[in-house]
Amino acid sequence: MTRSLLLGLAAVSALLLPSFPAAAQDEDKPKKDDYKEKTAKHKEDVTRLRGLEFKTDVAVGAYSKQELVDFLKAEFEKDLPKEKAERYQRGYAKFGLIPADLDIYEAYLELFGSSIAGFYHPKTKELRLIRPGEGGNSEEDALKAMGIDMERITLVHELTHAAQDQNFELSTLPIEDETNDDLVLALKSVIEGDASAVGWKYQFKDQFEMVIGGINQTYKTGMLPGKAGKLPAYLRQSLTFPYGYGTDFVVKYLKGTKGELKDVNNLFKEFPLSSEQILHPEKYYDKEKKNNPILVTLPDLEKLFGAPWKESFNNVHGEFATKLLLREFKGDKLRLGMIDRAAEGWGGDRYVVLEDDKKTAMYVWYTTWDSVKDAKEFYEAYALALEKKYEQESKETREDKTAFSTPSGLVQIELKGQDVLVFDGATEAMIAKAGTIWKDVKKSEITGIERLKKFVCEKDGVKEAFAGKCPKCGKDLIYKDEEKSASPEKKKKRDYDVQPKK
Repeated sequence: MTRSLLLGLAAVSALLLPSFPAAAQDEDKPKKDDYKEKTAKHKEDVTRLRGLEFKTDVAVGAYSKQELVDFLKAEFEKDLPKEKAERYQRGYAKFGLIPADLDIYEAYLELFGSSIAGFYHPKTKELRLIRPGEGGNSEEDALKAMGIDMERITLVHELTHAAQDQNFELSTLPIEDETNDDLVLALKSVIEGDASAVGWKYQFKDQFEMVIGGINQTYKTGMLPGKAGKLPAYLRQSLTFPYGYGTDFVVKYLKGTKGELKDVNNLFKEFPLSSEQILHPEKYYDKEKKNNPILVTLPDLEKLFGAPWKESFNNVHGEFATKLLLREFKGDKLRLGMIDRAAEGWGGDRYVVLEDDKKTAMYVWYTTWDSVKDAKEFYEAYALALEKKYEQESKETREDKTAFSTPSGLVQIELKGQDVLVFDGATEAMIAKAGTIWKDVKKSEITGIERLKKFVCEKDGVKEAFAGKCPKCGKDLIYKDEEKSASPEKKKKRDYDVQPKK
């Protein structure tokens, strides 16, 4: 899903409260707003625990919870116009990930509004927290009853984001890429996993390793308070992934490399590149098991299919979203064990959602796998998922092709070697173009990310991804966010802002 739906505001680094049983509490008296004093103290804690120095002061603002929600709503509406949001809604409803009648604006605000504890905004460089005594959160009360001070944990968590930004320039990461959610999920997992580990380490000290597994598991299940806990699993678990799986990744990375929290710096120099690497850390840090994702580039399907079909959006599911998608159709034939095996072995994918002039959505999804066996497992699992989705048995079933018709169009899933090609909601003319897609698809290994160069020398025009001096004239580089005025065409190409293997 587009990063604005999948990850909330990608430019905002927030702490979400997990859902715990509410505890009976006496009403707290409002506390004095003493964040200035607390910030100074906790900056020292972050430096001590994480090993990152603060280069400048951190602006801290105290707001009511409603003010934070209103800010997020304004950012969300600016990032995602209503017409665009409706296209995403139709596309993901076609996959079966969200209900067709879901109001994604309200769902998004519910997700963040009911669980946000505070956030750091890399663009404004401000840390925004809920004013003491104004949280009104039963989950926070429950944690307080267990001796867990979420106010201080939140401050440490968000100060860690500020330290990350001052040392690693978070705003130059391709976090706002709208065409590779899987890559963005991996980047966010490092950012949030790092800050979460520091926050929980601050709270639990020597008991950190004993309790962190249980905390991570709560986030992994997508448990969120209030109405947010009843929203589709895809929305909830995609939002909480960086906090649960991301923190788990950081912990396992440090254990596997025998490192300390300060060694998380290495992750910011060479990021994991997929949810697969977050789910299986050894595929990132173990040289013998390292498994970088494959960049799949499909031919221009809008041109290939012709009028009235136009591309609505294209993206990457990755291992995690593929698993969530399959789970939407689990049953007697498609069991959880089969689903997990089918999603593992993911190598890369790309899907394109297209719409006709009646706003009817269809999608083409191309996946590539680590082995022929992995591809076959996915092929068999997704064929069962599609049959359950449309509640019918296949009319044509072979070892390498499953096809049938539905009231909303033709469905076909085809297996060739290590790759699988899916059509859902297609016409006969579209299906006839399958051979061209097989022939023209391009694949290459992704070996790293390309940072956005936002620091500019006004004299020589030199652009860099990090602050510093111009290598030509020696003057300070000036920060300029040229992405704000980038054309839609330029933004659309961000999915290829990675480094394909030569």
